[in-house]
Amino acid sequence: MSHSPQPARPDDPVRHAPGDQRLTRFLPEDEDPALLPPELERLVHGLAGAAPGSGAVGELLAGRDDTDSASVLRWATNHTLASSTRILPPVLDDPYDWGCVAAAHAFSPVYATGARPVLAVNLLGWRRDLPADQAAQLLQGGLDVARDARCQLGGTHPVGDDRLGYGLSVTGAGRPDAVLSADGGVPGVPLTLTKPLGSGVLTRRHRATGEYFRRPWRA
Repeated sequence: MSHSPQPARPDDPVRHAPGDQRLTRFLPEDEDPALLPPELERLVHGLAGAAPGSGAVGELLAGRDDTDSASVLRWATNHTLASSTRILPPVLDDPYDWGCVAAAHAFSPVYATGARPVLAVNLLGWRRDLPADQAAQLLQGGLDVARDARCQLGGTHPVGDDRLGYGLSVTGAGRPDAVLSADGGVPGVPLTLTKPLGSGVLTRRHRATGEYFRRPWRA
């Protein structure tokens, strides 16, 4: 399988992306890609807790408020569906790596509920003045992560305007007795770190400098 060059390994020299080729130049410095802007956060607060209409199928086990990253529906006695959507702006300059990170980010909330991703759909925001081959590399990164997760990946849907963004709408399958929620932790239960501490700091460093750095957790 061929794709774009991999990030710098611990024994590689530090590299810099040319300024006019940096995808991260399209990401506003004051924007946190993981959070809604405060004005939208206030607008949508409480909407998720609205009662379903008559005839709604199943029972919502998680996702009725904004503390859970994914919603979980019991649709049969021993079966649940988990649903989540995540889109990331270009947090990295390499399109393949950005696709991998964005796809893993989209799968994470479904795993966090105790479900297994079974179906995903690409969500892509792309600028027409950028090379189409970069979009292809981006989607290849998402496809490779979906393959690793043994998750079916459907088509690609355009989103938004000319702002760059890529992610997945993910559906997972699980069991009611295995559902996990954000407020379910109790003292003594181990925590699992899904990525090394400090990776967000290194991402912001990359955004600010264009520098590809050695991965300290592999050194």
